[in-house]
Amino acid sequence: MKTFGLKSSKLGLGLLACALVLGNFGCGTPAPTVVVEIPFIAPPIPALAPKFQAFVVDNEKPRLIELANGGTIKLQPNSIVDTTGAPIKGTVEVLYREYHNSVDVMLSGIPMNYNEGGQVGHFQTAGMFEIRAEKDKKALQLDPKKPALVRMASYEMGDDYDFFELVEKGREGWRKRGHSQPEINISKKNKIDKINSQLKTAFQIDKKMFVFCFDAVIDATFKNDRTKIQEQGASVSKTKAQKYGIDELAIHGHQYLTYKGARYGSSLLLWKNLGKSFPDWLRDEKKVYQFTLTQVSESVYDMSVTHVDKAQVFQSKIEIVMPLASFFAFSPEHWANNYEDAYAKVQAEIERLRTEADAFRSFEVAGMGIYNYDKLMNETDAIITKADFKVEGVGNEASANAAFNLDMVFYFADDKTLIKLDKASWNKVALLPNAEKARFVVVLPNDGIGIFSVEDYRKIDFAALKKEATPTYTFQLMKKIDKLTAAEDLSKALGI
Repeated sequence: MKTFGLKSSKLGLGLLACALVLGNFGCGTPAPTVVVEIPFIAPPIPALAPKFQAFVVDNEKPRLIELANGGTIKLQPNSIVDTTGAPIKGTVEVLYREYHNSVDVMLSGIPMNYNEGGQVGHFQTAGMFEIRAEKDKKALQLDPKKPALVRMASYEMGDDYDFFELVEKGREGWRKRGHSQPEINISKKNKIDKINSQLKTAFQIDKKMFVFCFDAVIDATFKNDRTKIQEQGASVSKTKAQKYGIDELAIHGHQYLTYKGARYGSSLLLWKNLGKSFPDWLRDEKKVYQFTLTQVSESVYDMSVTHVDKAQVFQSKIEIVMPLASFFAFSPEHWANNYEDAYAKVQAEIERLRTEADAFRSFEVAGMGIYNYDKLMNETDAIITKADFKVEGVGNEASANAAFNLDMVFYFADDKTLIKLDKASWNKVALLPNAEKARFVVVLPNDGIGIFSVEDYRKIDFAALKKEATPTYTFQLMKKIDKLTAAEDLSKALGI
């Protein structure tokens, strides 16, 4: 009997490969396209997704879990059940984590777009949390008849945030569950007040430090007590600021700012001028000014001062040094003699207070999952733009873009709002002309990070863009981080 062998080893291997790959499809038939579905929750760098805190609890007893930031989780007895609804006996592991800013949200991979009942938009968060439970690595559920009360720490004071649940099943998305008024953290407020009036804050005084006006010196001296100001304000010497070696301008006006977790009027802070020297006309009390402060980072602002008749304009970068109440609590000699010790003490206390919540938000949840206190971002002035994104130093030709998969861009509309822009949505990007802290981020090969900065965003000619029939813009991102290994590094690079 004759046998038939393959005369060419290359041909044999080719036919074998064809058979293995195509199965029932002939070698002349194109292989079917395999569609890989992107997970509903897809962290761009899985190793940097926020970590869970784990708590071992006895499910048969009530339990109040106390969190380091002051929040709590109140569990009812026998509230954690298996897939059949039967209560778990003995101990279970409760897993919990929070997300408080756009860096947390980006690294979590959680979608933040909203589409319910005809209302569509993007979330601006006041804090998000995720709660899970498991035993022996098996996921458990929460008995809906025995909800858990989660009192979440929040760093946003507004009362216009609603409560939402992320329905993961079927990728349904965010669904509104109600509203909860914030509870002010009185303990933190009292501690901040104490710092402002008693703690030995310190620094090295230099000639670039200044106050906005003499009235601010009076307000700070009497801790804004209007009765004392009226009775004793005239007793404050005009030379008080000069005795401390700081400059005194003649700019009146209040713009409220957040510094180290507390709210201050701009004139009740000590500032340092980081730019060009102040002109003499800024010290003329007979002039009237209009001024604006635009935040650049936590303590740095762009200052623009315009004479009322707009004949004179001055611009500079300025930096918050400390509250004036803390500064004037001690003599000039104190600052000179006790700099190192006092500075270390106040900075340690301020940093510790940063971890404490400004408020608490409480809600009963009837299931394990992801929950959010949100409001929709205001996009009424948006310019719908056809966008393209390039990365400097990585390669912009098509093959290079494909190599590092430039198909997802993260739009940080502000520190609390993150919008995911996949390539299909680049032809309709909603640019916000008045966004003060907008920037774009892309993840590069080996977890590198490219950024289109706040400064670059402010340079966009939105007036010209708005006049275009079809607005288009190419965003040139710069590689800022070779390999992102810690969330803190991204926060630092973005000034969050």
